[in-house]
Amino acid sequence: MRKYSRREINRIMSTEKVIVRIGRKGITEGLISEIKRQLNQRGYIKLKILKNIRSHIKDEDIEKLANSAGGRVVSKRGFVYLIVLAKPKRA
Repeated sequence: MRKYSRREINRIMSTEKVIVRIGRKGITEGLISEIKRQLNQRGYIKLKILKNIRSHIKDEDIEKLANSAGGRVVSKRGFVYLIVLAKPKRA
């Protein structure tokens, strides 16, 4: 797992496009599998909650989603989150 500096996180949040959007179907198994795939491919994803579902999804739900996909939330700006691949735990 790569460690991202604050500068890199700010660059990603301001210049990169949103990779995954959560829409009216909410958090589904398909969404979780897509997040896992993108995390393994890129090492990070930028996730956005669309307007029509914002009242139903809370920060805790995004934290649970990130954990179940093997990542962690490192930055939040409004309804846009940056999730990076979590470090594997040492035995």
